[in-house]
Amino acid sequence: MYLRCWIGWKNISKWASLRLLIALLAGLAFFGVGPAASGQTAFVTSVLALDTLRNDFNGWLGLKFTVGPSPITITELGRFCISGNGGTHTLKLVNGTTGASVPGSSVSISLVGATGGQFKYGVLASPLILAAGTSYYLVSQEIAGGDRWATALRTVVTTTTAATCDGAILSNDALWTFRPPANHPFVPVSFKYTSGASPVNQSPVVNAGPDQTITLPGSAGLSAAATDDSLPNPPGTLTLQWSQISGPGTAMFANANMASTTVSFSQAGAYVLRLSASDGLLSSTDDISVTVIPATPVNQSPVVNAGPDQTITLPGSGSLAGSATDDGLPSPPGTLTLQWSKLSGPGTATFANANMASTTASFSQAGVYVLRLSANDSLLSTTDDVTVTVNPIPNQLPIVSIINPGSGAIFTAPATIKIDANPSDVEAINPMAPLSCARIKRSLMSWSDWKISPDKHPFTTYHGYFP
Repeated sequence: MYLRCWIGWKNISKWASLRLLIALLAGLAFFGVGPAASGQTAFVTSVLALDTLRNDFNGWLGLKFTVGPSPITITELGRFCISGNGGTHTLKLVNGTTGASVPGSSVSISLVGATGGQFKYGVLASPLILAAGTSYYLVSQEIAGGDRWATALRTVVTTTTAATCDGAILSNDALWTFRPPANHPFVPVSFKYTSGASPVNQSPVVNAGPDQTITLPGSAGLSAAATDDSLPNPPGTLTLQWSQISGPGTAMFANANMASTTVSFSQAGAYVLRLSASDGLLSSTDDISVTVIPATPVNQSPVVNAGPDQTITLPGSGSLAGSATDDGLPSPPGTLTLQWSKLSGPGTATFANANMASTTASFSQAGVYVLRLSANDSLLSTTDDVTVTVNPIPNQLPIVSIINPGSGAIFTAPATIKIDANPSDVEAINPMAPLSCARIKRSLMSWSDWKISPDKHPFTTYHGYFP
């Protein structure tokens, strides 16, 4: 019934139908496809008929197939050569479930010099094992104006029982379009495979490398290795991952997905790092211990601040608010030695405690002084200076104290009165020149005008009156 329907399709000649019927009944191939290499089997065993030949399409064309009850190992992909073909074509396998290209499944085939009516095959870089019951697309990339290819409607092929040809597949964008019925592919395309007992997937073998000891701030060079049997395929590749299992700080990997990489640590301590390898189904791990020693400290110079510059007025003293910090090295002694000193100035600077950062300083005379605070950790020292401007005592009137006669004394005239007085000058502007006093006797029992020199003050006058 199916054969009658197929022969009854529109636009096929009776003669072509008869030839096809004879070929089917006789079990002969309409087109010879050539023998497969030793140990390999061609999936498409014969091309019984080709439909209309076209070259007006940009995209992927081919067939959809489903692997039978046993896995098969794909070794080569092939495109059927139609008379006049001479271009280069990319063939690949696509996962029928996800629509994604199968890694490692692409080959490039040139049809220059190929025999018309035969398949031209390209060898895969590595054999691909396809699991039983899985569906794939085998497609060839075609371009408009390029080699001719056969449409699927009347193109008929026969295949082995290792897989079934479910129908035709095409894509000219991100979407795939499936067109039944079975054994009616585009182009056509085929593959070669081997069958038999499926290899058993083994776990990866991982070696994280030797344990090691480093000193901060250095990093550890990890020289690990991982091998696998390339099963399952796809994906046929290993996925590696470094991770930190234990340790007091954080381990930072330069590239956590490379077997050989470097790792740095946030602080000293004992760390355990793990390298994991997965083949998609099975995984293995191996650990390495890294002992991280603290960095050898480097002695730094003390940091000294003598405080802000200041101005004082005699007889006052300057309050020095210095400060000094250090890294505690070397240890011992682990302490700082401080020292105030006078760097310049007209007089003497006297420190209340020259070994304290905060202290006071008094000065013997007015002027501009530079004081220095030094800090020494026994190996390195640092200094800082402060300028103190010392102003003189403000000029004040001398003081005369009358000793005799006492206050309220009464005399009977005529009388001779002896007066004792004590003059003084607080600021002692010229301490080398003593004060001098002069007494002027006046009539009417009064005294006045005690003259004070040599600082040219106006007279300080005391008046007394005797009745």
